[in-house]
Amino acid sequence: MPVEYPYQYKDLKSHFVMDTQVKGFVEGYAMALTDIMSRLTGDSPCGKSYDPLTVLGGRIHSYAFDMKEGGRHHHIEDYRYVGEITECLLEETVDWIKG
Repeated sequence: MPVEYPYQYKDLKSHFVMDTQVKGFVEGYAMALTDIMSRLTGDSPCGKSYDPLTVLGGRIHSYAFDMKEGGRHHHIEDYRYVGEITECLLEETVDWIKG
C-alpha cells in the first residue's frame, strides 16, 4: 500500500507549519546537502556530520550552516516559509563548494 503524504515538494516551498513531516524534510535536506558538500570537496562542513541541522522548539540548530544570522542557533520566525530556509541552505552549500 503506498504511503500518503499530505504535502508535495512544490507545496513545501511556500508552506510554513513546522509539523513533524516538514521538520523531517528540512533536516533530511540539510543532511543531503552536507553529504554533497563532503563528497565534492573532500572536506566536512561541520564537526558533527551525523547531525548537521536540527529543528527544535522554534529554533533551527545547525553545526553545518550559518544561515542568515550566522552562529549555531537560528529563529524559525526569521524565515517566512520553508522555501526560504531551503534556499538559504542551498546558497550556502553552493558557496562552500565553489570555495
